[in-house]
Amino acid sequence: THDDHDTHDDHDTHDDHDTHDDHDTHDDHDTHDDHDTHDDHDHHHGDYDPHIWHDPLNVIIMVEHIRDELIALLPDYETSITDNAAIYIGELQDLHTMFLDLVEHGELDIIMHGGHNVIGYFIHRYNLRYVNPYRGFSADAEPTPGALANMIDTMNHHDIEHLFSEKLIPQTVADVLREETGAEILYLYAGENIGVDEFHAGVTFLDMLRHNYDQYRIGLKYDGDN
Repeated sequence: THDDHDTHDDHDTHDDHDTHDDHDTHDDHDTHDDHDTHDDHDHHHGDYDPHIWHDPLNVIIMVEHIRDELIALLPDYETSITDNAAIYIGELQDLHTMFLDLVEHGELDIIMHGGHNVIGYFIHRYNLRYVNPYRGFSADAEPTPGALANMIDTMNHHDIEHLFSEKLIPQTVADVLREETGAEILYLYAGENIGVDEFHAGVTFLDMLRHNYDQYRIGLKYDGDN
């Protein structure tokens, strides 16, 4: 039930992952960091990836800290704050379980990403491989021609049918990859911001994660029972 919105990305803190930057073909996880010529993170956002919220277990830690601070500020509301936090944490745990099931029953274990480096924590948590032509975590980073060519070759060689990108960013690179490979673009929420229509429609952060889950199901060719 999360459908997607075309212009999304949401919330307010992003930038990108720690060591998944890169280009060319990072086959990340395990050894993420990258190949070829990536190691890049020196772009406007420093050496560390700030997009920690793409890992549901990181979000649980965030919720726990917010809960504790709210209780300290509003002790009279401790019960309701605790109860609401427990409900939210339960939904995040359910999402984590869904992602584990997705990875276990997905035909593919590789993410071809034509957007910026925002899903590194997700890639690392669920031990997926990752190919992205960008260097670093900056929203205005540009891929090198060689990295782009390598990604096109990889997609064509493996007959990859789906390519991921984020909403609310220019789709120039993703469009080039689509034109050169025939892959369908699946749009993810970055989680830093959201389109005006979606905001007014009440789209939440959990909606964004669920939407991303639905897109990953398609791109990884899920064949489980859920």
